[in-house]
Amino acid sequence: MLSTKLKELRKANKITQEQLAEIIGVERSSIGKYESPTKPVMPSPDIITRIADYFNVSVDYLLDREMITDTSKIEEELSGVEFALYGEIHDLTDEELQDILSYVKFKKSQRGNNV
Repeated sequence: MLSTKLKELRKANKITQEQLAEIIGVERSSIGKYESPTKPVMPSPDIITRIADYFNVSVDYLLDREMITDTSKIEEELSGVEFALYGEIHDLTDEELQDILSYVKFKKSQRGNNV
């Protein structure tokens, strides 16, 4: 979960919420909202990328997601959106398939969260 990972990374690097906020270009209160243990706010994809870049970790690590490496599993999960996106999923690389799946999952997780 981002809230836990972010707080762990921040503490391990001995920086305050204020310092991290200044580094990634947000308000200090935003960092507190991202780290909230009860009702964390999900930052925008741009902010998540800035956090990942600063701590030199992957976005997947921050979001506590597993990477799917089995192409058949990716195709199975994408089957509902493949036609709308590309029509022929078989022309895409495994990396492209993973990117699409990650984006769809991210968008689904954003429902109801206003950043």
